[in-house]
Amino acid sequence: MLSGQALAIVDLETTGGHLVHDRITEVGVVLVDGDRVERYQTLVNPGRPIPPAIAELTGIRDEMVADAPPFEAIAAEIKRMLAGRLLIAHNARFDYCVLKNALRRAGLPLRADTLCTVQLSRKLYPEHYKHNLDAIVARHGIAMAERHRALADAEAVYRFLCSAHAEHGDAFDEASRALIAEPGAPAGLAEATADALPDLPGVYLLMSSSGEPLYVARTDNLRRRVFAHFEQAGTTRAQPRIGEKLGDVRFEESVGEFGAQLMEKLWLARYRPRYNPASRLEETPCTLALDTDGEDGRWRVRVVPCAGALPDNAFGVFRGAREAQHALAQLIAKERLCPTLLLPARGARAADKGCGKRRHRPCLGACVGEESMAAHNARLHAALSGVGVERWPYAGPVSLVERHPISGEQRVHVFERWCYLGSHAGDGRLAGGADFEMGVYRLLRSALRKLPDGVTLQEG
Repeated sequence: MLSGQALAIVDLETTGGHLVHDRITEVGVVLVDGDRVERYQTLVNPGRPIPPAIAELTGIRDEMVADAPPFEAIAAEIKRMLAGRLLIAHNARFDYCVLKNALRRAGLPLRADTLCTVQLSRKLYPEHYKHNLDAIVARHGIAMAERHRALADAEAVYRFLCSAHAEHGDAFDEASRALIAEPGAPAGLAEATADALPDLPGVYLLMSSSGEPLYVARTDNLRRRVFAHFEQAGTTRAQPRIGEKLGDVRFEESVGEFGAQLMEKLWLARYRPRYNPASRLEETPCTLALDTDGEDGRWRVRVVPCAGALPDNAFGVFRGAREAQHALAQLIAKERLCPTLLLPARGARAADKGCGKRRHRPCLGACVGEESMAAHNARLHAALSGVGVERWPYAGPVSLVERHPISGEQRVHVFERWCYLGSHAGDGRLAGGADFEMGVYRLLRSALRKLPDGVTLQEG
């Protein structure tokens, strides 16, 4: 059976079916080295209550794991046990990902080839419809003392492998080797970086070897999504170029969808990656700033970038300077304000070539004294008020608290006057800045109108 290959047949019992947020309650391993077979089993304290439905299914209850070691205490032993072995499991993706995440939390990366016996059963016995462990046990006449316990299930998988190998011989080895999944890193990506990518939701940035930002996106599984860029090379116009240039990956994990959306918008604005669709890239946002302290009594409007917090005299938020200038020109035309006084290209001609002297005058004559400057200023302020930035509806900063519905893990995102101040994990320590970003402004306005699932608001 897979001669020359050391095997580790693994089964885990957990607090639930989530790859990231659930925790291990029991580990069972059957180690196979040729004719030598060893077995390992231990209960694990998950550090949280076992849901009643799970306890009913597995028979593992809180009192049974109360004195069991936490996974961190056995992590090094598990890592040594699996080193250099083919990891075999029934529904291998689940066991491998849960084990990999548990070892990662203990500071120990895991890389192993895997073989899924669900897939192997389908390949060897295509005439059968069911390939769950209960069906396989029944078909092969495998005796089990107890079901849904880690070592008993791992033992059942081992006996299935022995039975299938005896029945199919070389065809068993051929089918197994065809199904072995190798966790190889994409070309150009350091193995250590690939190992560090978690099976967690978050945002990632693909970069070239020279540090050029290539692509930013959010995903529910960072490792799977980054690797998919290379597995799918050639399916989109940008994919081959990304694959050829990739040299590094940056990523940040998130608790939920809102946090992932927030970080994606911040990273798009910060890095401006080459291969993101142009429609998703943010220009430097701009606003219309009203200056009211001119010596001649004339109020002026300037297009200014939104650097840091929005100024008190800001009106409107625009994707860039061109959009802001276009909006100002439309406002001037609609309200018959004076373009000579307000548009920069014409300001120098206000003294002797006012537009009020024209036959078809576009304004009410403020530039030639037919309208008082006070009246023109008042009309300008009223017109700008119609495009004003939505008023910040709170006395100070607010926190959007994002909690995962299963794990209870939280992330606190802090905002003030539409600016993102940073995020923390509930300890009050902020990691972020205070710059205005157009994408964040739009996301936050939407979130404040209707809070996303799993998000609550706290003032102060």
